[in-house]
Amino acid sequence: MRLFIAVLVLIFVLQNLTKADDISDFQIEGIVIGESLLNHFSKTELDNQERYLYPSKKYYLLQLPMYLITTKSKYDFVQVSLKTKDKLYKPYAISGVINFKNNINECYPLKDKIVYELDELFQNAKKDDIGSFSMNSDLSGESKANTVNFLFDNKDLISVQCIDWSNKKPDWWDQLKVTIVTNEYNEFTLSEVYE
Repeated sequence: MRLFIAVLVLIFVLQNLTKADDISDFQIEGIVIGESLLNHFSKTELDNQERYLYPSKKYYLLQLPMYLITTKSKYDFVQVSLKTKDKLYKPYAISGVINFKNNINECYPLKDKIVYELDELFQNAKKDDIGSFSMNSDLSGESKANTVNFLFDNKDLISVQCIDWSNKKPDWWDQLKVTIVTNEYNEFTLSEVYE
């Protein structure tokens, strides 16, 4: 009888560990991939936010101020990427962003802590330390992102990055960005032409 109970407990524990390797169980400020934003916000609140359209207009980005989400937040704002024709406002990518005004060195210890925690949580995900690369949105090539990705079997990913914006972008603050990304959206962004 004890062996039977031990096997049942083991099955439930393994099921929970398996769930931890799915981005649908990971949330940023209570927002989950594939869940309608209408569960958190009114249509009016969402429609009143400025939309940043990609050149192809297939997706757009909403930047949600924290006062809409909560008064106790880890992030300065949350970005969500949505399909332009989706009336349910289901996110395909969610980013929590912390700003560091011209002080990228404050970002790195926090990034390392988050990477460590994700490494513990998603042990079956492939961890890929990409290192530093130039940001497409700065044509000078001087803005850099230092990135670690956690890639899942279904090609969804979680990315943690410190972005060091060039002095040529004086209104853009250095940032820590934690992003949950579906494979579909990731493939779109890789093929999208940035201006």
